[in-house]
Amino acid sequence: MSCEIYARIGSSAAGAADPDVPRADRPQTPIPGAVTDRDPQTSTSIQPGAILRPDTTTESVMRPQSPSVAWSRLLNGRVQVSGRERIHLDVMGLDLAGVDGALVHAGPQTVDFTPFKIPPTGAIVDFWYVRSGAVVFDQAGRNQLAAGDLLLASDRSGPIRMHLPEPSQLLHVPVPAARMGLSPSEAAHLRGQTWRGGDGTATLLLSVLAGFCDSVDQLGPSVTAGLGYHLTDLISLAAAQTAAAERESRQRVRSDMLLRIQAFAKQNLHNPALNPSCLARQHNISLRYLQKLFQERGLRAAKWIRRERLARCLADLRDPRKADVSIAMIGRRWGFTTPSYFTRVFREEYAMTPRQARSAYEVEGV
Repeated sequence: MSCEIYARIGSSAAGAADPDVPRADRPQTPIPGAVTDRDPQTSTSIQPGAILRPDTTTESVMRPQSPSVAWSRLLNGRVQVSGRERIHLDVMGLDLAGVDGALVHAGPQTVDFTPFKIPPTGAIVDFWYVRSGAVVFDQAGRNQLAAGDLLLASDRSGPIRMHLPEPSQLLHVPVPAARMGLSPSEAAHLRGQTWRGGDGTATLLLSVLAGFCDSVDQLGPSVTAGLGYHLTDLISLAAAQTAAAERESRQRVRSDMLLRIQAFAKQNLHNPALNPSCLARQHNISLRYLQKLFQERGLRAAKWIRRERLARCLADLRDPRKADVSIAMIGRRWGFTTPSYFTRVFREEYAMTPRQARSAYEVEGV
């Protein structure tokens, strides 16, 4: 056997595999003294198989596992499994060059997962390749159907429900964000992403995943690990491309939002009540998000508003047609209701008072 088998569940009392469950043709190793266990969470009869490690014999077999325990080890969290009277689950552990993957053959069942300890969002991304059958993922209010020959990403930052309506074969590959060259926040945006055939990288990735699932039983440990290294690299490449596209999309959205906010502000500079809080309310966003939009361009919202107002005041002070308009009136026209404050901030911005700015323009005769 090329890799560790840490759960083999769902055989009949006689030890024969259920013909409805798609699985590779692997020989069964009987367990001396094995008895039928009953899963307290699923209330189903389970004829467990062996937990085998490479180069071990049946004498070193560990304790049999229930479906809940097997899923719990796979996802590292609390799991409840429900379904019809007999739940079939066959999980084969895979050493993918430092990534603990697994090939899962499962009959119809529903898996409810809750993390033991909530990790940083996006710290680990779980990739699920559906070789056959179908799985409905429900996480963070997002319900997605993943049918055969499709790759889907989830994470462990919150509860997940996985409903398998029919016998299915899944390849599970958990990849740390750092392995993909992504920050946890960037990796978090991969949750719910799917990869189907259609573009070059996804088509290549799915064909490699399909071939790996179909031939892993015939591979030795070193070959499995070697292929696993390239497999996780290919998954990381596809994920990084998707993350980059998502990042560009978010940047465009933020850029468009900032342009709309600035256009609104420029049309309302005359209003003394215009400030960052007003802009945030007007555009149905939080003040913190508005400040972030400006900070991404090296700006501060309040300072940008003040500079725009001062630029309009300076233009009016230099306009010969407004030579008879008082400096205080010009300031009020652009939202400065207090003359002393207007003079102070004008001096801070242009190193001269409003009166000096007007006088300098008149002397130059421009």
